[in-house]
Order: sequence, then C-alpha cells, then structure tokens
Amino acid sequence: GNGRFVANNSPTRISDDGGKTWAEGGQLDININTRAIEFVPHEAGYFIVAGESGEQRAIVRSPDGVTWTAASMRPEPCGSYTLGMAYGDGATVMVSGDGFVCRSLDGGDTWMQVLISDRLTSPPIWTGTEFFVYEGNTVHYSADGAQWSSQQLVGDDLSIGQVARSPEGTFVAANGGWMVWYGKQKFYRSEDGVTWETLPEGAFVGSHPIYFMAYGRVQPGAGCAG
Repeated sequence: GNGRFVANNSPTRISDDGGKTWAEGGQLDININTRAIEFVPHEAGYFIVAGESGEQRAIVRSPDGVTWTAASMRPEPCGSYTLGMAYGDGATVMVSGDGFVCRSLDGGDTWMQVLISDRLTSPPIWTGTEFFVYEGNTVHYSADGAQWSSQQLVGDDLSIGQVARSPEGTFVAANGGWMVWYGKQKFYRSEDGVTWETLPEGAFVGSHPIYFMAYGRVQPGAGCAG
C-alpha cells in the first residue's frame, strides 16, 4: 500500500523498494498470533492487522506499517477465524469463517458485526460495485457490507475456497475444505462469480492447500523471455 510492503509480525518488517531490502517497522502491541493483513485505500490509506489466540482477539491499524493503534470499537468476535479483508466504496469488510463479517466505515478504527450464515469459506472480493463472499456453493453479495443477499452457484460439485478476481472480471478459485489437496484439489473459473466451470485434469497440478490467491501483472525482466 502506498508503495510500501508490510509483513505482519511484531515488530513488522517494511520494504520501500519492491521487496529487495527490508527494515524493522514497529510493534503491533498485541501479544497474540497475527492472522491477516490488508491495506485499505481509505483516506490516505491504512494497513489493518487482525490477531487471534485462543479466546483473545485484536484488530490494529497503521498509516505506515510502523506506528500501530488498536481499533477503538471492536465487537468481541471481530478478529476471529479471519479469512481475509476487502475494501470498496468507503467500507472495509473482514470475513470470518464462523459465518459473519465485520464492517468498518473509517478505515478500521470502529467495527460492527454482521451475521450472514453459519459459515463462510472464502475471503471477500470487491467487484467494483459489490462485495462477494462464498459459502461452498453459495455466494453472498452486498453493495455496502451491511445488507446481504444470497444466490446458489451454477456449476458441478462447487466448493469455493480461496478466490481472486482480475480487473477485467474473471474469477479464479480453488476448492475449500479439509483434506481436499493433491488428488482431491480442484480449480474453478468464472466470468461473473456465479456460473463456474471446473478446470479439467491437466489444466493444473494438484498440490498443498491454497491459502492465498491474488491477481497481479509484472513486466518480464532480463531473465524471462516472454
């Protein structure tokens, strides 16, 4: 965010040269495990970290990855089983696998909890007009992170886990769940996030669990021919 990479340990590590060199950032001031980090372009921009250990929860934010401040208002469950965060139209949405989202309209300082379902299986995606979050073969969608609607997905044997979306609108995902790796792993593709195709054998190589997925473009360097 804002040209800086932040790695969320305590103290954090920061890089301003694309990850070539790293320096010590600052203390998160939470003595529990950090589970998720995101940069949200709210106002001048904030890095947000969620932590969890046993019954303890925490959310902290920073404008620079160095100086961190705890959220001034956080419902007790917010920060638990965090699957990811997304930002859109002034709202930050943090998804919990326990079936709810936590929503902030001020860049992570104050939060409200919104129950969606019994469980959720994916991080949130901002499409440009709506947040999408998945529950196996169901998509929950919302324009503001507060009011949610649901729709069953179209496709065979779908269980959406980690998911990413390109700016052009193509979704890609891996199946979610426990012990669905290697021979049981599946990858999916969609043009709208609702109708999905399952990629055939040979289109990918099954591997370890997929915990993160992101879209990006880089220019080829001297060591890359294409």
